[in-house]
Amino acid sequence: MLNQPGFVFHKRVSIWGKEDKKKNDEIAGGKPQLLFFPEGGNMIKGLLNIIAFKAVDRYGMPLPVEGEIKSETGELVTTFKSLHDGMGSFPIIPLPSGSYFATIKGSEEKYPLPQSTDNGIAFSVRNTAKGKQFRIQYNGTGEAFKPAYLVGQMENQVLFKHPIAGDKKKYQESSLQPIFIRASCN
Repeated sequence: MLNQPGFVFHKRVSIWGKEDKKKNDEIAGGKPQLLFFPEGGNMIKGLLNIIAFKAVDRYGMPLPVEGEIKSETGELVTTFKSLHDGMGSFPIIPLPSGSYFATIKGSEEKYPLPQSTDNGIAFSVRNTAKGKQFRIQYNGTGEAFKPAYLVGQMENQVLFKHPIAGDKKKYQESSLQPIFIRASCN
């Protein structure tokens, strides 16, 4: 590229040595960022919600954290701890009134959780000895909140379509093991 005038590439690159990055963050005044991701997109009041979280430093690098979830009155609701690369999850059942925040051990900073909503669907999947088990719960009176089918899809291919009958507010199923065993990833 040196034989073409004006086509020289320049970029500043940061190089980290064996120095402690936490020490650098404290000196630079950087505070960790704690992001929350409710399973299903929203926290639904009165239902069991699984909230995933990710903790990163000011450079976007993962941070191992542990802390507490508290109500707006300061009452302890649950604790959390990252499992891998600053990520983890915790269960919570939001009350009809109130908001929640997280605190990281060793810090006074408060990180607000997303606001909960009255209407919505809470969907969770977990591994059990019998295979995958899922749970669908919903709050709401409209037809849009009544599940009709559970569709399994991978790489734009529908693997299964399972009808959900009835007018229940909660539906739980663990009989889909053979479907998940036959599904393969390339």
